[in-house]
Amino acid sequence: LKICDFGLSIKSEQLENEKEIQLPTKWLAPEAIKLRQFTTKSDVWAFGVLLFEIFTDGNEPYPGQSNAEVREKLTDGSLFRMEIPLDIPPGIAELIKKCWLEEPKQRPTFREIYRTLTKISFL
Repeated sequence: LKICDFGLSIKSEQLENEKEIQLPTKWLAPEAIKLRQFTTKSDVWAFGVLLFEIFTDGNEPYPGQSNAEVREKLTDGSLFRMEIPLDIPPGIAELIKKCWLEEPKQRPTFREIYRTLTKISFL
């Protein structure tokens, strides 16, 4: 069993219909948006977005930007990423950046994420 959609429990206005499939655009990795490739590495991207939410007290990802704007920016080749606030602990900020690497193979595994979080002493 593979769960690949953190967005199942979010407000409906945060979802975007794409050929009758609702997608949580602001949590999707670029390859998931472009190619509909949902993998463990796209889950790692979404986990990075979740970390952003946790460490910004639940702020919505890509504040002030529509799903269409986010989709365009993440897939236009510009390597656009959300700005990570300076008050996020440095170790967490670095982990978020690694989760958002363009090349899925370069993103950490969940085992590596666990080890990083353990070293940072949040677990």
